Amino acid sequence: MNATEKHPFDFDALDKGDVIPAERIEELTGLERQTQEYAMKLMGFQQQIQDELLVRGRPVVVRSDHGSLQILTDAEAVDYTAKLFQQRKRQLVRAHGYGMRVEVGNLDDEQRIAHERNIVVQGAQLAAMRDARRTALTAVQRKTPGINE
Repeated sequence: MNATEKHPFDFDALDKGDVIPAERIEELTGLERQTQEYAMKLMGFQQQIQDELLVRGRPVVVRSDHGSLQILTDAEAVDYTAKLFQQRKRQLVRAHGYGMRVEVGNLDDEQRIAHERNIVVQGAQLAAMRDARRTALTAVQRKTPGINE
């Protein structure tokens, strides 16, 4: 009797540090890695692996790398997630700037109110992020009652 192949991946066999090569993903999808459809399938597989392993009590971070999927080790995930967070913050700032370019005179009343509300909320969120970055953390000395000093 032949052992059947798990589709699309044997999630129980996947572990941190594993790489699923682009050739394997091309084989699974029937798509060439240069296509937009391949990129979309790759993102779907990336999320599916993260979701399936999380359900199994094995949370992982998966990144796509030149058409392959890499399940990051914890040490790799630290650097990757920090860089990803910084990149997304820059995207937020850029998106807010684009919103500031909208000419509200070309909007109807409902659109203008919604847009202005969005701009104010986004500005407050960006300001809070900026302030949080500047906040100095200080060590807390805890005083336990009843212990002589």
